Amino acid sequence: MPTADIRISTKLFAVGCSCGSSLYALVLYLFLETFFAQTLTTLTDNYHISHGVHDTIWIKIMVYVIFLLEVVQSGLMGADAYRIFGPGFGDLEVLDINHTDWFGVCFLGAIVAAIVQSFYTFRLWKFTRSWLVVGTIGMLVVVQLVTAFIQGVMSALLVTYSKLQERPANVAVWTISAAVCDLLIAVFMVYYLRKGRTGFNKTDRVISKLVRFSIETGIITALMAISLVVLFLVIRGKSYFEISARGLAKVYSNQLMMVLNSRERVKKSSHNVIESSSIPLPTFLRSSFVPGFAPNPNLEPDPGSKPSKLETQGMDGVSL
Repeated sequence: MPTADIRISTKLFAVGCSCGSSLYALVLYLFLETFFAQTLTTLTDNYHISHGVHDTIWIKIMVYVIFLLEVVQSGLMGADAYRIFGPGFGDLEVLDINHTDWFGVCFLGAIVAAIVQSFYTFRLWKFTRSWLVVGTIGMLVVVQLVTAFIQGVMSALLVTYSKLQERPANVAVWTISAAVCDLLIAVFMVYYLRKGRTGFNKTDRVISKLVRFSIETGIITALMAISLVVLFLVIRGKSYFEISARGLAKVYSNQLMMVLNSRERVKKSSHNVIESSSIPLPTFLRSSFVPGFAPNPNLEPDPGSKPSKLETQGMDGVSL
């Protein structure tokens, strides 16, 4: 075999090894994208039918803005797939180009994450009234948003994934701050909800549901962010991190819609507690999940029990 042919074959093999992971990541993501997009559409439609009329204008704006951003991101990902499997089919070097990821992942994805995290931060503020808690989480939201924007600019300038992996510091700050933010939201939510326990079985069952929702939502998004930074930093020279990077915003949006739609079940549980017994329901559950609830004046709390911090402060106006 001529020397020139050997050199070309060696170069193609090296390019194939470095870009093959991008192909695997892209194909897997396209399957996940289809699933996430269909799920988000269904959840948004359910929200529009069940809660769209009753929620405040700000929550409705948040839901529809997130859905619009996700549609734009899906369109950008589809355009990238066309460039790779259409005009760029067979060109392995095309797989190493980030195409529109600098905007769809870094800008749009970070905005979706910041909106969702800000919503949970507002929920925490309504029943903790703690500037320390809200300020800490808010600072992490700003950090992950700013570093994501910086990463977007870097991605647009560097063009390829291989060059991006030579500068891992900013990605680490971006994803770690997002993961810590999600974990803190879950921890504080669980802590303050558990403080609202009354000692009555049926009432505490409702609170346990909220605790479970808080843990699940915080851990899922945190694991996605952690998987992104691990794949980016540990598996160098490969692009498996694209799966987590491209799917992170979809996880945030789907998780938020699941939480908003699950309120109906929590409301029914609260109604059952009220109607089936004389067990007093904490103020934060009454005002948050049972609109229009009027406490029975004949019901008196146990004289030996002390009101919790959540009961005295309340959570009026919070939509969990």
